[in-house]
Amino acid sequence: MRMARAARGGGCLAVYRREIYSYYTTPQGYVFTGLFVLVLNLFFYFANVSGRVSSLGAAFAFMLTVLMLTVPVLTMRLFAEEYRRGTDRLLLTAPVTLRAVVMGKLIAAMTVFAVALSNTLIWAEIVALFGGLNTAEYIGNIFAMLAFASVYISLGLLVSALTGSQTVAVVASLGVFAALFLADVAVSIMPDAPATRFLASFSLFKRYDAFSRGVFSLTDIVFCVTACALFVFLTTAALSRRRSGLRHRWKRLLALAIPGLALLAAVNLFTSALGERYYLKLDMTRGRVFALTGQTVDILRALPEHVTITMLTPPSELSGVVYDDMTGAAYQLSDLREALEKYRSTSGGNLTFRYVDPELNPGWLQSRDLTGQAGYYSLIVESERRVRVLSLRDLFETRTMYDYDGAPIQEMTMGLKAESAITSAILNVVTERLPTAPAIQGHADFALQ
Repeated sequence: MRMARAARGGGCLAVYRREIYSYYTTPQGYVFTGLFVLVLNLFFYFANVSGRVSSLGAAFAFMLTVLMLTVPVLTMRLFAEEYRRGTDRLLLTAPVTLRAVVMGKLIAAMTVFAVALSNTLIWAEIVALFGGLNTAEYIGNIFAMLAFASVYISLGLLVSALTGSQTVAVVASLGVFAALFLADVAVSIMPDAPATRFLASFSLFKRYDAFSRGVFSLTDIVFCVTACALFVFLTTAALSRRRSGLRHRWKRLLALAIPGLALLAAVNLFTSALGERYYLKLDMTRGRVFALTGQTVDILRALPEHVTITMLTPPSELSGVVYDDMTGAAYQLSDLREALEKYRSTSGGNLTFRYVDPELNPGWLQSRDLTGQAGYYSLIVESERRVRVLSLRDLFETRTMYDYDGAPIQEMTMGLKAESAITSAILNVVTERLPTAPAIQGHADFALQ
């Protein structure tokens, strides 16, 4: 038993060394690293250096798009070149498991990516010198990027295992990645429906949004790990059928892919349900923007009745920025979403958070007699007693910028101040009797009742 395990481990290490040597004795590793570093450094210069922004979240989020275009260069030859040269027979008949072969190639490709990713250490040094680096956010993004890159690389590895041409492997990988990206774009413009939410659960771009905001999401990391494991399993199955000389490999592989995707969806739904019940995220933002004070936590856990918070927006817009046409202020809705998810998970089931699209549900506001009080992006806090409406201006801290003559130019969004507004609204709708302050005519006094 121990000898068998040692043989598998040694086989994986041998394949790993062979692939690393091949990457750096051919142009492939240098082309990938050069393209990757060049594009990302340009983005870092314009987004962070020129824009004087210390947060690296946007640069890491952009890295997902760069991976989509460069990973095919990294994975195209992993198996396709073996088939072309005929050396795959040596691998398939070697005294090592096929899983060890696949893992050796996967880890080698991940090592090349990690070398390219180490370029971000220069970013961290520059930001630390001139802007103040949030170390926790930087480490979290590094760890998350490795997890998300493993999904891209394992998928590219699977595509390479299904063809004997590097050109076909590159084109097919780009096609698969483009299809995933277009599906993500389609989901963002489709109306909210169970099928739309199901497709959105497979989006890598939306899953990385939390990390780009400085929040480490455990459920999204679990998704990446399970997706990578699925692609490794399918690659191993494809090699097994090739070694056995079975015909109709595509049909047999498809028969394995369908239940595998179903299992991935089940794990995703389960972890998402846990994420709604428990806040499985770590706030890494400077100043802990999404953390709740002890007073708010006590209020949420002692709610006398159920509270529902409704945001009037399609779920597809929660990763975007909303601009106020009157003031020019920009509101990041994903920040508000993170805060509301923290409220929901802290309440222990006493608070429900949902989205309603006013265009698809025009009668929703009318049924609550809120037509003149609420509109797009409003937050409706309600209980059986009463309803409270909050606007985006109530939830974000803003500052007005003036020109040299003292005329207002634009309103800048400085940060999130949602906790005070939302907690006050919750107290307002659950309090049995609200205090009143009637004015007494003829005097400047007022009395509380």
